[in-house]
Amino acid sequence: MKNLFYISFFLINSVVFAQKQPNISLSDIQPSAMPGQFTTLFVYTDFEKTDSIEAVLRLPESWQLVLSKEALDNKGNIKYIYTFSSPKFASGGKYELQLDFFRKGIIIASKITEAQIDNIKNIELSELSHPQFVKEGDTLHVEYMIQNLGNTVEKFKLNPNRGWLSTTDTLTILPNTQKIIKVSQYILKTKESYWQTTSSLELEEFSGGKKYLQSVSIPVFSSSPKKVDLYHRLPVEIGIGYFNYGLDGQNQGAMQYFSQGSGFLDVKEKHNVDFVIRGPNQQDFPQIGSYDQYSLEYDYKQDFNVKLGDFVNRVSNLAEFSRFGRGIQLQKNIDKFNVKAFYQNARFFQQQKNSWGAGAEYKLKENFKIGANFTNKGLYKNNGFYRTSIVGLSSIFSNKNGNIETEVAVSNKLGKYDFGFYNQFIFQLSKFNFSSQIIVTGKDFDGFYTNSRLIVNSLSYNFNAKVSVGINSNYTRINPALDLLTFNTSPLNKTNTLFVSVFPTKKQMIFLNYTKQEREDRQVPSNFHFKEEYANISYSFMTEWATVFTQARYGNAVNLLAGDNNASSKSMSELIQPMLRIQKWLWVGGYFEHQYTSKFNENNDLENLFYFGGNLRVNHRNKYFFNCMYRNNYAPDEFFIKRTFLDASIELDLKKHNFRAVAGRTYLPGFTAQNQNTMFFSLNYSLKLNVPLKKNKKISNVKGRVYGLNNTQPLGGIMMQMGQYQSLTDQAGNFSFENILPERYHISFPADERMIGWTPESSSSLEIEAKADSTHMLNIPLIKTGGVVGKVKLEIDERNQAMNAGKPKPQILLKIQNNGESYLTKLNEFQEFSFKEIKPGEWKITVLLTSNSEGYEVLEKEKIVNIEPEMISKTDFVVKQSERKIFFSNKEFKISAKQ
Repeated sequence: MKNLFYISFFLINSVVFAQKQPNISLSDIQPSAMPGQFTTLFVYTDFEKTDSIEAVLRLPESWQLVLSKEALDNKGNIKYIYTFSSPKFASGGKYELQLDFFRKGIIIASKITEAQIDNIKNIELSELSHPQFVKEGDTLHVEYMIQNLGNTVEKFKLNPNRGWLSTTDTLTILPNTQKIIKVSQYILKTKESYWQTTSSLELEEFSGGKKYLQSVSIPVFSSSPKKVDLYHRLPVEIGIGYFNYGLDGQNQGAMQYFSQGSGFLDVKEKHNVDFVIRGPNQQDFPQIGSYDQYSLEYDYKQDFNVKLGDFVNRVSNLAEFSRFGRGIQLQKNIDKFNVKAFYQNARFFQQQKNSWGAGAEYKLKENFKIGANFTNKGLYKNNGFYRTSIVGLSSIFSNKNGNIETEVAVSNKLGKYDFGFYNQFIFQLSKFNFSSQIIVTGKDFDGFYTNSRLIVNSLSYNFNAKVSVGINSNYTRINPALDLLTFNTSPLNKTNTLFVSVFPTKKQMIFLNYTKQEREDRQVPSNFHFKEEYANISYSFMTEWATVFTQARYGNAVNLLAGDNNASSKSMSELIQPMLRIQKWLWVGGYFEHQYTSKFNENNDLENLFYFGGNLRVNHRNKYFFNCMYRNNYAPDEFFIKRTFLDASIELDLKKHNFRAVAGRTYLPGFTAQNQNTMFFSLNYSLKLNVPLKKNKKISNVKGRVYGLNNTQPLGGIMMQMGQYQSLTDQAGNFSFENILPERYHISFPADERMIGWTPESSSSLEIEAKADSTHMLNIPLIKTGGVVGKVKLEIDERNQAMNAGKPKPQILLKIQNNGESYLTKLNEFQEFSFKEIKPGEWKITVLLTSNSEGYEVLEKEKIVNIEPEMISKTDFVVKQSERKIFFSNKEFKISAKQ
């Protein structure tokens, strides 16, 4: 029996008898109710039987009156009893009910009341159908059913974890309805033979409330055969090259041979090596790549590492940030410690000879490390040789808001002590972003920086994803001890900038800034020293087929090298840099800049400066490559790093064979040659090899037999699919998959007319776990299939025809299942269902009522059917409206619904 509940009433109007005012009262009950539940209302009056009063309770539309009864109380007055119910999916809110009293067809009294129905949220999200497996390159379709079993209209935003929806990404679903949403995704190709993909659908309430999530995991098998190598191999490349360069009017040429490789030495991938052999050293011009190199790196389980020969040594930010040289380095992880020791002779930094040192880092937490390091190195300065020792302490801390890295170091040379300090701080809080970098070293500090100052700070605020403002400050006066491989100088730079950045769309950016700066060339003789303040606007636009960057500046500048004639004058510049994709394989770009300024003129006179260039890039089928870049010149303040005026390369990549030619012209800042015409040309050929190291035991074989077909069905020529592999059976039904990757596989039979009406006896026999260095034997018995069809008859009570007019019919699904398999289907327009291609045996069919099912029941919800080979069984179901019965006693009402 459903729970009784009560509704509070208040009197709106009272119509009196001509003779007297009737006394009508209601029982005290609770103020609200659940939709679909029964309500019992007791009405007490002072009417007598002889008054011939007729009472009528008027209910809202679609509400049902289950019981209407009159009785006499102990005083002989009439008592009315009403039992009624709201619809199961009645919307929440207040409803008006009216009780009218009639005498001889005339209303003599009325009472109007309100019934409060609660809002009920009840959303069910379930996966409706998905394929048993998919292949790479397929499109996966998964259907989800959303049912609103509550009484409120719900609006959701639909979020698939990947892929796309069959509808829009918003959904409004009415009470007592259902929606079927299809989520599709393209299955990309991977290097794996087998993996799992997931499909999921998330419903997020527009009000920002509850979320609903349903997901399903589906096996994915490769669609293209992946060759399995019988040997474990090490990728190696060998080759020969010719190099020629001209400097200061003289040409030199030489041949070099090289070999390099990288990979694991074992199948279990514990031992990794990386080596480079290039020589001999017939030219001494490392600035443009013509140097010999002999290096070997070995790594064991990413726990122990050793470097021999030529390598880049990095101790810390202050002691030795990047030094190329020849020697040995050892590194080992010990619990939470990482320790390192090295010995190295610098190759391309003439002021430094041999150095040695050690360092250790300790992990206090996953996001907090501290370290210490010691370095001792020999240096040539001021025509003398001495050794210096550096001790440093460092720490690194990071969290979701940013990170901070700090180092302090002390050096000692010839009894003189000096210090160095490094700090980098990046912090983000809400819409604020702050970054800072500081480098300070003394005059007698001989680390990677000497007598240096660098203070760079930036603060910005993001109003939203499209607009941000900020301020930058940059003071740079550093003296880095750079190798010739990264040849450049360090000018003095003082810059303060106020900026605004705007992103109108994802493809566009506008940058506005106001800048004051001073830049000075610290080489002798100095090529520039000026002060400048300007306003700048930059605009960039990028699509798949075109990009463009433009910039315009306007301000004032003064040339401080002009002596007394250093009055400030206007300074302006315009720049445009477009790039067009003519074909999918062809890109063409240009560079055009004009400056009207006096900051580079020795007399501080205004002059026009023009800079232009272009580039061309070709990538045809990933085999033919061509790149070319040209610049006529650069502004003087751009010559503090290595600059390229011409760079052209052409390459033919035939997988195993590679041909490459490179030519160019380069400027090296601070180089003492009178003629900087550094033209160079190189031609290289390389051969890629996979050197076999040992036989690969990580391969497998699967062999088996298909049987059970009758004599009229040939066993040969049946196509079988196992992951990315395919095999045809021979006349005896035998098949094999040889030299395959040890993975999990699923065997299937692609569409074939000969397989219609047949199915494997057990689906479990189609799941294979192929193990390494073994042969898996498999037998697949085939059996004839059967099926079951039927109809669901919907019976509507003739007494309720008027009430059911226009009411939607219930949605019905049918499910067939045995111990290991299940299938779901819908009814067609004739209320018929069918399950075909079902293996023989005992199955259970269940009728599922989904939406619009209020007031309906299935007479026999489940049936057991026996599927026989080559037979179609038939079974029907009946869905009818629920019968409601009411039982009375002297003390109470008992109300129930048969459902």
